[in-house]
Amino acid sequence: MPDNPTIAGKLDFTKAAAPEEAGMSPQGVQQIVRVFEQQLERGLHPGAQLVVLRHGRVIVDCARGIANLRGEKPVFASFMGGKEV
Repeated sequence: MPDNPTIAGKLDFTKAAAPEEAGMSPQGVQQIVRVFEQQLERGLHPGAQLVVLRHGRVIVDCARGIANLRGEKPVFASFMGGKEV
């Protein structure tokens, strides 16, 4: 991952921080997740991953759907750039 001056250290994807801890509105974060899920339900994407970061903290990391239409491989939260990490 390229250096990002807004992120001081390594990101911890094992747990999400509460939106309030990062100065975000819980309702705003819920709306972001709702739009993500609605797009999948409408079939706009066969699968996708949503990551929301704020001040170097993971707020949301979720994956839904399938990553490979031929093999119907599910999308995992550990995907980056189309590859499982």
